[in-house]
Amino acid sequence: MRQTLSRAMRPIGHGRRGTLAWLGLLAGLVIAAAPARAADAALAVDNAKLAVGLFLRSCVEFSGDRDGLRDWVKQSGFPEIRDRGAEIFLYGLPGAVYDATANGTKLVLVTEDNGSCSAFVPLADGPTVLRELERILRESRVKLDITADKSDPKESKLRHREYTAAGAKHEWQMLVSTVNDPAGGEAMLTANPW
Repeated sequence: MRQTLSRAMRPIGHGRRGTLAWLGLLAGLVIAAAPARAADAALAVDNAKLAVGLFLRSCVEFSGDRDGLRDWVKQSGFPEIRDRGAEIFLYGLPGAVYDATANGTKLVLVTEDNGSCSAFVPLADGPTVLRELERILRESRVKLDITADKSDPKESKLRHREYTAAGAKHEWQMLVSTVNDPAGGEAMLTANPW
């Protein structure tokens, strides 16, 4: 079954030493099933790689640099999503949401005014998201520590992995939420400057 989470976790800000407060951990979690097909699984793997690429080029590269990120978004030609479409991802917080669709894959980029940034994909292979993210960051000589890795207490197919990461110029806290299902599901990758 293909699983989805209708409202992914969203970081709302920074506390002392970069500690994040997470709001809506389970808010609006809805699981919908659809028949699994081999084509969906292959597509989910490809989509996972696209989502990780978007996340690294945007949220990680421009960590905490809201204006730089939004300039890059404009140069990339991503249209802004407004009204209800943006509200779904921003939960009333100030920010902007962009349609970053690539190669026919729906991708959404969420930039909060506080510097938080997320990449969302409606269908991705969760294990591929995690492997690709970790592989690329480590190959880039980013120090990466997993600080939490757990299934959601209310929905066991939903997995949350938290990281701290440090590169030459930036330090981040990251949260990656994926659906652990062979057919794939939604994924959201979030970075906050630390």
